Amino acid sequence: MFSFLSNTIQGREQLTFIFTGTFALLDMMRNREDISKICMPIRISYLDEKSAQQLVVEPILSNVTEKGKLQLDERVVEKIIYVTNSHPFLIQYLCISLINRINQNGSSSINIYDINEVIREIISQRIHDMPFIVFWNEFANYPEAKLLSIIAGHSSDNDPNVDLNTIIAAFKDNNEEIKPEMIIQFGAVLEDADLLSKSVSGSTWEYAIKIPLYRMWLKINKPIKLVI
Repeated sequence: MFSFLSNTIQGREQLTFIFTGTFALLDMMRNREDISKICMPIRISYLDEKSAQQLVVEPILSNVTEKGKLQLDERVVEKIIYVTNSHPFLIQYLCISLINRINQNGSSSINIYDINEVIREIISQRIHDMPFIVFWNEFANYPEAKLLSIIAGHSSDNDPNVDLNTIIAAFKDNNEEIKPEMIIQFGAVLEDADLLSKSVSGSTWEYAIKIPLYRMWLKINKPIKLVI
């Protein structure tokens, strides 16, 4: 198909194709000449803070209840932006869930308790798996899935970073010997997919899952023993 599209695009004027997709599409571009010679990759990543705030605040405050416009605690906005890392789809998913909750209980305000309850429900109830399965399925059958699971299992809100030695030990605890360079290789793929960040700690590397909400979901739903 891509060979056909390549020939079609190069043989005609005023014809452009835009392919949209996840990390798998970028990986295809790197490994297939017929795609790479007709495509220029443009990464669409997380929103900036101002755009994320607008995406939260403007739709929520435009909702009207019987008591008037909704009142929104500023801490709710901060919490949404933090747990989603300004990922636009996850922001929208959280906000829709919040509005549904408010409509059900008849309240005219949204406070920190409401968002905490919505987060708890989203990461623990299977009906809300859909937003996270999109991330998970890209690596579900690859070693990167185990790395994500281990990092999630050994991290917390207070300390989201997990060092390389801890990761190696976790693989060993689950009867899997792995070399540091392999973990670095798997980590690089997840960094490229915008799911992982890497930093230096002393003489070793530390990794953190970029989206706290995804990390919370992984910790509950994808423990390493289940993944293995």
